[in-house]
Order: sequence, then C-alpha cells, then structure tokens
Amino acid sequence: MQNILNMPVQVDVLEVDVLGTVPVVECKMFDERQTCAPVLLYLAGEKDGAPADYTVCPSYRDGKCRRTGQRALCAFHEPETATVWRKAATWRLIELADGDTAVTPSKNAVVFAAELGARIVGYEVLA
Repeated sequence: MQNILNMPVQVDVLEVDVLGTVPVVECKMFDERQTCAPVLLYLAGEKDGAPADYTVCPSYRDGKCRRTGQRALCAFHEPETATVWRKAATWRLIELADGDTAVTPSKNAVVFAAELGARIVGYEVLA
C-alpha cells in the first residue's frame, strides 16, 4: 500500500478484549515547507533568494517554520542540499486567473493549469 501524504497506513493489529481487533496505523508526516509559496517562487526563478524577499514571513524571521508547528527550520535556513529543497522541486505553483494560487505535483502541472485556465508560475508552456 502506498502512503500518500497524511493518509494512515495500517502497520499492525491489536486484539483488545472489549473492542476486538483494532488496527494500528501510522501517518507519514508531510513536510509542508516543500509547498511553501516563497520556496516555490524561488525555485521558479521569480524570487532571487535575497533575504529582503522573505523578511515579511514571520517563519523566515524566526528561523522556524510555523507550517510545521515550529518543529523544523524555515527552508531558507536550510542548505540547498537539504531534503526539503529536493522535495520542493517536485511541486509547481500555479496561479489562477483571479490571482489565487495552488500547488500541484510537477508531473500534473501542465494538465491542471490547462484545465483551470491557470499559469504555471515561472514556466512558459509552449504550444
């Protein structure tokens, strides 16, 4: 069974007198830093990585990402070889016509953007 984001995966069962068989599950924690808009804007080349680009973000200023419950460093405080950057490279930020944004896996970005009439931030789709 594939563990998708925070979907629980059964890893064992327990026999409990009153309840009977109870599944034991675990959730693979999803590192939300990889879908952070400033991170994706940087990877798309729309931000140059200068600290001034990110000082409006309290997580950047504090050094701890609030999206992760402050359990992890802000991605911009991690080296470029950190796992968060490799994972972030698998996502694309798309911008809808009304200016709203969404994140999608890179392998689906062209299809989703076309279906939604959106642009893939930092990329030009050639016909």
